[in-house]
Amino acid sequence: GFGLRHNQPVQDGYELGVYGLVAYERLEIAGDDGNGLGIRTGLRFNLTPQVELNPTLSYADYGDVLGADVDRWTYGVRGIYPVNPVFAVSLGIQQSNLDVETADLDLEDEIRLGVRVYFE
Repeated sequence: GFGLRHNQPVQDGYELGVYGLVAYERLEIAGDDGNGLGIRTGLRFNLTPQVELNPTLSYADYGDVLGADVDRWTYGVRGIYPVNPVFAVSLGIQQSNLDVETADLDLEDEIRLGVRVYFE
């Protein structure tokens, strides 16, 4: 995928970042697969000088999978806490919804725990 991000200082120690991404997406269900373009957008902002919040929204259209048009919406939020200038931990939750023709399939909530390493 390819994306862009813009950061805007809001006040001392606080920033608001807006980003967008266009990506090639692939989905496989029961041995059949579909692919197409997906888009993702989100915000990055400091809730406090030490905690960043990152709400996201994405959409992908996979085309024809198992004889039906399939697309997906995903939304979520992630918190990032920098332990030191090089290392951070993150915790997030996201929900996905597959639209298969006229049926909507809500997928289980995903809880994600991660680490981030900053390179200078």
